[in-house]
Amino acid sequence: MKIQHALRAFTAKDRKAIKIAAENYPLSEYYKTEDIITQLGIGEALITVLNENGIPTSLVHCLMSPPSTRMDVIAEKEQQYLISKSKIIDKYNKSIDRESAYELLNAKLNELDEAKKRQEDVTQEEKQSSNGRNEKSVFETVANSSVTKTIVREVARGLLGMLGIGGTQRRTSRKTGWF
Repeated sequence: MKIQHALRAFTAKDRKAIKIAAENYPLSEYYKTEDIITQLGIGEALITVLNENGIPTSLVHCLMSPPSTRMDVIAEKEQQYLISKSKIIDKYNKSIDRESAYELLNAKLNELDEAKKRQEDVTQEEKQSSNGRNEKSVFETVANSSVTKTIVREVARGLLGMLGIGGTQRRTSRKTGWF
């Protein structure tokens, strides 16, 4: 929607500005846009809108209705009267207490906490029911791991090598270049 209120031309520069403003409106067979812009009175305007296909409609000279409001506090009785006359009171006068995002997120967190506690309870029950039959001690688990065996082997080689008791020596190739 394009609305143009009155423009006044007092100088040559103002007349050029009015001519440019008039050229921004669609051509009209009813109005000479450049002249009518300067003749608009209080509450009058030139209006054009886009139709459903996005094409500007013809220019129309309109009288604008002033707002009918007051700058005062509305009384309680008057407010209730206006509300009761409203066409949308049935739709919007119902009090609805929906769950907030905070409440929904807290409910999900509580569910996760409960699930975690249930999982811990199941794990504790499994440990108690096995009574150590299938459980390995921490020492056995660490001692039987391949990482532990590798560490022990390398430390033993290092110590034996320092004492001069080592078996085979590692061969090192000489590097003759940069790589």
